[in-house]
Amino acid sequence: MTSSSGNTVNYNLFSDVARTAVWADGFFRRSGSGTGSPQLLTVYGRVPVQTTPPPGVYRDTVVITLTY
Repeated sequence: MTSSSGNTVNYNLFSDVARTAVWADGFFRRSGSGTGSPQLLTVYGRVPVQTTPPPGVYRDTVVITLTY
């Protein structure tokens, strides 16, 4: 995540609540059958120990490509 002044906060994304299955290189697979109804996919995050950045608003965008 980055602030408007260029400061950053590192984080990782995971596919499981225990935060052991990292989205390595942004790659994650999930298979299943569609029903035509919306399906939820929960993503978990963790901010590792790091040098504390200054207070501010930090933002990031996660882009997901769905292939079916």
